[in-house]
Formats: sequence, structure tokens, C-alpha cells
Amino acid sequence: MRKQHAPKATLFLMELVIVIFFFSICAAICVNMFGSAQQMADNSENLSRAVVEARSAASCYKAADGDLEKTARLLDGVQLEDSAAVYFDEAWNKIADPETAQFVVQLKQREHPGEADVYILHLNKASDNTIFSIPVKTHKEAV
Repeated sequence: MRKQHAPKATLFLMELVIVIFFFSICAAICVNMFGSAQQMADNSENLSRAVVEARSAASCYKAADGDLEKTARLLDGVQLEDSAAVYFDEAWNKIADPETAQFVVQLKQREHPGEADVYILHLNKASDNTIFSIPVKTHKEAV
């Protein structure tokens, strides 16, 4: 009698191993999907915040009638040679140190008076990625 039960037990163990293998593959796929969802949520949050900061910078530029120095003061940023910049950490808090910044809002003056581009850059060690950009134009007439 025992010899007849041995093949059934072996078959049961093989089926059990296959089922465990199948469920472990499904679990690995689910964990990967949750990780991707978290990354997408982070990217979406950064894009939303970038849009808000870009619109704020564009509004300040218009309020300053295209003057980068006044725009930099309104934004609590710094004026560079041909642009104004505001630096942010990973939680989108304004910081003064560009070395530790994760994000930067940069207004670059165009050739025509009263026109500029607002760029939101994600700063990382490999490269600077533009998250969002918009053109901005004041009502200032060219002289």
C-alpha cells in the first residue's frame, strides 16, 4: 500500500512547488508595479509644483514689467547675468545655496524687451532635466 501512495505524494509536492513558484512570480510583478506607481506619483507631484512655481515666476515677471532685478527680489531669488533664479530643495522649500538645490526656477530674458522664458529644472548629478517651461510676455512695448 505504501508504494502506491508515494507517487501521489511526489505529484502533490511537484504541484505545490509549481503553485508556490507561480505565486512568487505574481508577487514580484505586483511589487514592481507598486514601485512604478510610487515613482509616477513623485513625478506627478513635482510636475504640479513646477507648474505652480512657473506661473508664480511669470506673474512676478509681469508685475515687475520685465525687470529681472525686481523679479528676483519679488521671488526671493538671485539675479544672474541674463536671468533670475530661485533654488528649491527636494521638498520644494526655497533655499539660498545652489549647491544643495534639487530644483531651480530660472527666468531667461529674450532678445525683445518684456519677453522671457521660465524654466523649471530638476538638478541632479548626471544632468539637468527641464520639468516644465513657459514663455512669458509683459505688456511693455518695444522702444
